[in-house]
Amino acid sequence: MAAPAKQVQPSIGDATLSINPGSFRICDAENGAITSTAKWDVSAKKIAEVSIYVVDPKGEKKLWLNGGASGESTTGNWVFPDTKFVMVERGSEKPLAELTVKATPCN
Repeated sequence: MAAPAKQVQPSIGDATLSINPGSFRICDAENGAITSTAKWDVSAKKIAEVSIYVVDPKGEKKLWLNGGASGESTTGNWVFPDTKFVMVERGSEKPLAELTVKATPCN
């Protein structure tokens, strides 16, 4: 079996966000969901804090975490296919990066 793909957001003016794994096979997921790890770095943009929101497949947006200029955090087992992570500058809510976790076929 191939290793799960890691998604890395192309830099948006020195802001980076990665989700690992960024895709998964549904048949390998427990109850259709996985645990992922997000890493971010906006230190080159001179941003002190970020907020990362999660948008579920139904379009509901919820705050997942507030963090510093760079960091790493692991989700619980609630990342479903088409879950979107949106990173914004804390306070101004200026968009910095976003990624969507994808499912791959099990065949």
